[in-house]
Amino acid sequence: MEKNLQRVRVSGAVALPGYLRERGGRPERVLGAARVVPIELESEENWIDFDRMGALYEAAARELGDELFGWRFGERVPLRSYGPLAYAVLNAPDVRTGLQNLARFGSDLSMSVERSVLRTDGALTEVGFEVNRSSLESCRQLLESHVSSLGMVARQLVGREWEARGISLQRARRSSDEALEAHLGVEVRFGVDLNGLSFDSSFLDLLVVGADRSLLPAIDRRVSEVPSAERSGFAGRVGNEVARILCDGTPAIEKVARRMAMSPRTLQRRLTEEGASFRELVVDVRMEIGQAYLSDRQLGVAEVARLLGYAEASSFTHAFRTAHGVSPQEWRRTHAPGRARAHRQGGH
Repeated sequence: MEKNLQRVRVSGAVALPGYLRERGGRPERVLGAARVVPIELESEENWIDFDRMGALYEAAARELGDELFGWRFGERVPLRSYGPLAYAVLNAPDVRTGLQNLARFGSDLSMSVERSVLRTDGALTEVGFEVNRSSLESCRQLLESHVSSLGMVARQLVGREWEARGISLQRARRSSDEALEAHLGVEVRFGVDLNGLSFDSSFLDLLVVGADRSLLPAIDRRVSEVPSAERSGFAGRVGNEVARILCDGTPAIEKVARRMAMSPRTLQRRLTEEGASFRELVVDVRMEIGQAYLSDRQLGVAEVARLLGYAEASSFTHAFRTAHGVSPQEWRRTHAPGRARAHRQGGH
């Protein structure tokens, strides 16, 4: 049963056949070795067994005779291939929020991700993920590709010369890893609790270069620009601000008040004067935007939950059922009929 649940989103792997051809490899031979059919790599939204994805990357490394295949390919994967994650990361207000969003969405990309982490210890901050696998060697290239992609994301967020201070890998050290350390040019720690990288904590407070909060997904933009008929006046303005920052996690009254150039106490007092409360307003906005997202069958329920600021899909499901009397999946079947994309098991 566990094996069936270990699935990973195709995402950037759609670029793999082209990358192989570019370097003189034969994609059909690589896909055949991993028992992956071409149609499975036609859409970034598809999901396949983690074991086969790991085998695909291992076969690609053998085809090219490149022990560093994962690291090189990870740098070539466009962040846009990760769907809603790309928006939440690249249009975050600062590097800290962008990386927090990257960590929040990590478990949505693979059922094998046990946890995603952003942790700071003084001058150094580490971002990475832990996988729950009995054998890390069988998916070494895939995991190292993901770590390489983390570095690519960090460079995009900072927008200037960026260097990792160190690399962490769950797997054991191998005799051939001298070439890896020479390639990376930083210390690599093996056999630790995370696959990730560390960097200067000073980067966290930098503004994200090129971030444009006006680039909200069409659904967010429609909801946030047109207040609900039940939310007018000051409550409507607060609701709009809540909608604009939902994808960055649960909105705090302090953050919304700062965006509206007032104190949290003043914000809550003015809401009270209109018979509203901040907590209830957040719930209302989440449910309103949640319905709009659920109408788009290209989004899985877990993705909708993350875009609404929930840490877990189960929290969104509970809140939605409390508000509407049915689960998100049941609401979608009734109000958004049509064919959904194929999702992994577990709440989609």
